Amino acid sequence: MLLITTDPDSNARGVAVHAGAGVPIAEQDDVSLLLAALLDRVKLRRDIWVPLSFGVLGFMPIVCLALAMFEIVPLHLSGPGVALPAAFAAIALGVRFPRYGRLAARGYLMALVAVWMYDVTRALSILTGQWNDFIPNIGAQLLHRHEGHAPLGYAWRWLGNGGGMGVAFFMVYPVFARGREVVQAAVKYGVFVWTCLIITVLAAPRGEELLFRLTPKTFVLSLIGHLVFGAVLGYLMRWTGLNVRPYPADRASRSSQG
Repeated sequence: MLLITTDPDSNARGVAVHAGAGVPIAEQDDVSLLLAALLDRVKLRRDIWVPLSFGVLGFMPIVCLALAMFEIVPLHLSGPGVALPAAFAAIALGVRFPRYGRLAARGYLMALVAVWMYDVTRALSILTGQWNDFIPNIGAQLLHRHEGHAPLGYAWRWLGNGGGMGVAFFMVYPVFARGREVVQAAVKYGVFVWTCLIITVLAAPRGEELLFRLTPKTFVLSLIGHLVFGAVLGYLMRWTGLNVRPYPADRASRSSQG
């Protein structure tokens, strides 16, 4: 319901107010127009929205796993229903914009190296009995069964979680680089991912059961692994010189937008 003020000055300004809200419609329109203008500018800047799209798609596998941990959507449904379509969407995005697609492919390979190096440090602790291997549990969730499945679990970890989160950082970093050193930024990113993992382990109903029991030892070991992941990814980016600086402006013409 709208209330039109009877004050002559207000009528002259043409201001209408939502009942109970106290927010002038004119101001709401100004905000809407501003947001629309910003969105329009972003749509015309492929160097912003294409990398950010890769970032969102790269996080889909870990989001699916988190939803399963919190018993919101089981992994055997979100895997083929969300993560797999996201992977195809990322491939299609890379084909549509080959300049970014080639970068994303290289970043994905770097991400695989980084997660493999993480697993080297984790393997030592598993072999010495300091940490149980929980990755087969991911395979069990994908197959909707109780028995673990290591090959499928590790395929999800490397190709989905690790590769996806790695390529997300690789593609998004130049958008927010602005003088931030890439190795330091990547290590901080690894700590951010680790923090999300610890929160999931503690807060999810079956977090410690399906992932790992949080002890001082696993707390430190998991942190070391994520530091390795971030450091390796950052060093590879700095060594190759790929995506360590902001993207050059890549403006699409309005005619090409449809």
